[in-house]
Amino acid sequence: MYRKRSHLLPISLLVILVLSGCAPHYRSPATVPDSAPGHASLVMRFSAESGNERQRGKVVVDVDGGHSRLLFLNPLNRVVMEMRVSGERTLLINRRDRSYWEGEFRHLLWRLWRLRMDFDCLRALLFSSSPPSAELDKAGFQVRVERDEDTGKSVRLVITGPVARLTLKVLRRRRAAGHLELENRVEGMRLLDLEGVIYRGE
Repeated sequence: MYRKRSHLLPISLLVILVLSGCAPHYRSPATVPDSAPGHASLVMRFSAESGNERQRGKVVVDVDGGHSRLLFLNPLNRVVMEMRVSGERTLLINRRDRSYWEGEFRHLLWRLWRLRMDFDCLRALLFSSSPPSAELDKAGFQVRVERDEDTGKSVRLVITGPVARLTLKVLRRRRAAGHLELENRVEGMRLLDLEGVIYRGE
């Protein structure tokens, strides 16, 4: 079905995956004040460039303690891919094809955006006012951060690595009510390699 494979994951492929309408619509969570129990959540746009390849899209990121979830949305606000992260253990789930891949976050991020970075580092860049500068310098990243004057949190990040550049623009920050519930059960889904989950085979 897909003749050309890119080092990046084109959003056009993600849109194709849900043309049948099988993927669920994303529903914004109920929010609570910052002082109330809940978990951090943000919506961001990304633009990734590597060589002549470029990809754009929208992602919802929820973090709660040691667990995180990233939802990749298409222009119709449907959830196309879901990424569940606990430590460095990562599940990438293709909602339509009911397939999944399991492995390390660093491997997945390299495949998607050609950046080698631990999730904790990416999480700190998005949610902390004190990113791990020494760790980034050691890994060969250059990071330009624009921050909100009131909160000190990042509103725009440009991460440049040896072979790629990733721009993240935070559209909305909020505190979602309740705890982040991650169902790590994958019964009834097919375990595939990473390419198989992304491209559903050819």
